Amino acid sequence: HNTNNGERYRQELLESFINQLDDEELQFGYLHQDGCTAHRVGTTLAYLQQFYDHRIISLSLHPAFRFRSSDLTPLDFAIFGYLKDNLII
Repeated sequence: HNTNNGERYRQELLESFINQLDDEELQFGYLHQDGCTAHRVGTTLAYLQQFYDHRIISLSLHPAFRFRSSDLTPLDFAIFGYLKDNLII
C-alpha cells in the first residue's frame, strides 16, 4: 500500500524536482504547493526552505497570504462556476 507522506514526497518527488532546476530558478523562483498534508509537514517545509527560503507559497507558512487568491487559481473563479452550473450529472 503506497501512501504519500512527507518523507516519501521529499525523497521521490522534491529531490528529483530540485535537482533539475538551474541556479537562477533556485535563486529567484517561487514554489507554490497546495494544502496536502505531505506538503505542509514541518520536515518538508524545512527541506524546501533550504532552497527557497521565504519564496514558498504554502498554506502553513503565510497566513496573511490568501491561499486561494484569484491570482493563483484563476480557473476556480473564471471557469469553475460555469462548469458547476452547466454540468449534468
